[in-house]
Amino acid sequence: MVLKNSKGSFVLMGLIYGGMMGLVFGNQSGNYLLGLTTGGVAGLIFALVMYVVNASAEKKAKVLFQQVACMRKVFCQGAATLRTNSFNGVGGWMFLTESALEFYPHKGNIGGRNVPILLGAILSAQAKGNTLLVETASKTYRFQVVKAQEWKKQINIAIETVKVEEVFQ
Repeated sequence: MVLKNSKGSFVLMGLIYGGMMGLVFGNQSGNYLLGLTTGGVAGLIFALVMYVVNASAEKKAKVLFQQVACMRKVFCQGAATLRTNSFNGVGGWMFLTESALEFYPHKGNIGGRNVPILLGAILSAQAKGNTLLVETASKTYRFQVVKAQEWKKQINIAIETVKVEEVFQ
């Protein structure tokens, strides 16, 4: 299962960005009609650029999926940003596999590294808005994802499966 943005979310991004830029342009020029028109064009361009960037990331993720899926069963996948602090994040692609939650950063990220979190090490998974919090004994990981509630649900199912398998071994 691929968890990704719908086309409507790109329209919403464009409307929000265009509306804010329209107010800025209108305030600077003194002509709010011209500002909102210019902001609308800026919002459209922004939405299109975001759509193209996202489509490119999904295309690259298909190659990564093939590499991961030939070694492990993949339950779900999607774009994710690993939040390193309040302001910084590392963008990439995340997989929930039969053994771990695996984050792979985009190649352009400076200091980005693969982050595998073994399912047996996960104490809890929580979703707040579009933030997925994954708690282990040593660290809490913060990921920005699409459909955080679905990620949480899938992680909890996978954790329970691992626990049941450990009981029968």
